[in-house]
Amino acid sequence: VDADDEIERQFRLIMRRLAGGVCIITAGLGEDITGMTVTSLTSLSAAPPRLLVSINRQASSFAPIARHRLFGVNILGSDQQ
Repeated sequence: VDADDEIERQFRLIMRRLAGGVCIITAGLGEDITGMTVTSLTSLSAAPPRLLVSINRQASSFAPIARHRLFGVNILGSDQQ
């Protein structure tokens, strides 16, 4: 199994377990760090692995995400209420 196939397999496994769950999106560098809780995270494709998240342009986290052009996704488990 090559690395790309393994990444795709892992991505599919993770997304199967996310059924309308809560996620934390984080973005930024240094002093310019932000985070937000979302329930609008969706798998866009497995190859390559891509996610879609809807963020209101008026949200305080929008500017750092747009500025840095990347974000982290933390999928919360049922025990993390």
